[in-house]
Amino acid sequence: MAFSPDGRTLATTSNYSDGLDGTAPGAVQLWDLARPARPRALSSSGSAAQQGYSSVAFSPDGRTLAASSNRGFSNLGPYGGDGTIRLWDIGNPGRPGKPVQFATAPVPGFCSVAFSPDGRTLASGGDGGSDYDGGNGYTPGSAQLWNITDPARPVALGGPLG
Repeated sequence: MAFSPDGRTLATTSNYSDGLDGTAPGAVQLWDLARPARPRALSSSGSAAQQGYSSVAFSPDGRTLAASSNRGFSNLGPYGGDGTIRLWDIGNPGRPGKPVQFATAPVPGFCSVAFSPDGRTLASGGDGGSDYDGGNGYTPGSAQLWNITDPARPVALGGPLG
């Protein structure tokens, strides 16, 4: 979960479930905190079953929200999210723009995202649960930097770190 820079909005997610309790992976939910004793739901990322977000972060100006998703398997079959990173324009938190999906990692996917102080770079962290690289050079457990100057067209900066 993450607070917006002005503290007026909270983004929450519930990560993933193994299915034992019948729950589905978590969608991102935005909350209006104008009255902290009575938070009001603003918007949701939609169908939780395909997302399974594990981390959210607001850009320093509060206009962009990043969410990362990991995925995995259990003895019950696939669980978790789709292993992606998405960005939303949340200039209006009650009506976020359509998300831009720009990265997909192999199992187990991404576990965290963070913006640089100037908001031009996003860092993503991979879940270190496997040594599978999917043939794309991505090593789970490594980090990647992304130029998000144009949030509609993020670009990887160099190769994975670590």
